[in-house]
Amino acid sequence: MSEKKITKKEIFDTLSKIDVSGFVREIRSKNPNKRPLKYLSWPHAVGLLAKHYSDIEGPIWEEYPEMILLQNGQYQLTGRNVPYLTTPKGTMVTCTMTVEGNEYSESLYVMDYRNNTTINPDMGDINKTQKRCLAKCIAEMGLGLNIYANEDLPVGDLYEEKEAQQEPSKVNKGKYTKEQANGAQNGSNGPIDQNLRNELNGMFHSLQSAFPEAGNEAIIKNIMKRAFNNESYKMQNDNDYKKAIATANKMLGEVGYVEEVSLDGQG
Repeated sequence: MSEKKITKKEIFDTLSKIDVSGFVREIRSKNPNKRPLKYLSWPHAVGLLAKHYSDIEGPIWEEYPEMILLQNGQYQLTGRNVPYLTTPKGTMVTCTMTVEGNEYSESLYVMDYRNNTTINPDMGDINKTQKRCLAKCIAEMGLGLNIYANEDLPVGDLYEEKEAQQEPSKVNKGKYTKEQANGAQNGSNGPIDQNLRNELNGMFHSLQSAFPEAGNEAIIKNIMKRAFNNESYKMQNDNDYKKAIATANKMLGEVGYVEEVSLDGQG
């Protein structure tokens, strides 16, 4: 491990100011009316990082026991270690890099064109996921982070963000209402499963491409109206998120949304 020379904040302040617009690529749909998705290609991400910092270690891929899926649906250990984790729920890769003594780590699951988990992926799928994970790990340092700005923002939180900007009423300020207390007891307002947040967020980005003429708020309202018969509905629990995900998936299915895959291994 190299000696720490520069803080993460200093690295972020440097990389986040780099204009990566000239290195952004697009994933275009076969439908010319659908908006292309933009991303920073991983070779450029690595190149720009190396241009600013010389003390770089990695990427290092975390290794796990290899499991193969048998015809009977069961998994069998092979006794080898591989740079990905395979489970009955999906496959995940974890990338770690060290820059100027600062360690960064990012994980990413193998997904299909709708951002749904891929079960028993092939090596091509895993390799593409590794490249995506590498680009995200570098984005965590600040490089091209603006491209991922809304990636981890759940759709339901877009409404909550607007409400947070409004000044709380003097009547309820600092009070824990009876409704909130009841909700906490039955779990209706408890912490939302982050996997559900990520899944819905992925659906939202696909809907943005499937409906390029519609604004973000219009897409959200449409999901809420179809799922809960109320376009201003505020999701409060895991069941709400599951219902919204099912609705978004149905909307994508109705338009036959298919996303093209790029040829540079990033997908």
